[in-house]
Amino acid sequence: MKIKMLQNKAATANSTGSVSMTYEAGVTYDMNEDWSKALGDKFIENGVAEEINKIEKKIVKPKETKKETKKIKEVKIDETDKE
Repeated sequence: MKIKMLQNKAATANSTGSVSMTYEAGVTYDMNEDWSKALGDKFIENGVAEEINKIEKKIVKPKETKKETKKIKEVKIDETDKE
């Protein structure tokens, strides 16, 4: 997973937490290991980062268009009126 930082955030830089670093705003980071994926998820959850390169396909079906038909009004002529 790739994330892009929206603001600076200090956090762990390895799986044991013995090294820390500042993740800088505007920089894209690859979060490929389990610990870094969890960290990236927390950043996203807290609004500090956003996930990028996540492709979501959305299929949009065209709206059905109906042709407007002209309605013809039937007029009945009463045969008794003809006389």
